[in-house]
Amino acid sequence: MFIDGKLTTVEKDSKIAEVDKDVARWKIQSIEADKYITKKEAIIDYALLFMSDPSLFWNLSDISVKKRVQDTIFPEGLTYDFETGFGTAKLSESYQLISKIADESATYSIMAPGTGFEPAT
Repeated sequence: MFIDGKLTTVEKDSKIAEVDKDVARWKIQSIEADKYITKKEAIIDYALLFMSDPSLFWNLSDISVKKRVQDTIFPEGLTYDFETGFGTAKLSESYQLISKIADESATYSIMAPGTGFEPAT
């Protein structure tokens, strides 16, 4: 439009500044989105670590995460007696369900036994 004489130099400069401002705002939004995606990926990685290797997850976690995990698994807390040790703890319903599903999946495995499909010789 500027080349065709439909915009003045001032109007052209104004439009360029407006576009530059929009581009800068989109770059900031893109950076924020990347940070959010990175956080989500880290959360998923920690969840997978918790499920696959709880002891390693526990050892790598800070005290606030350990407290939340403990409160989630043992909603009524843990009791400890110096003479007898830990008492019987009540597990959360969600953790009981996870344990039940894990036990059932181990019982109904679709994997072939170590000997394979053919009879052992």
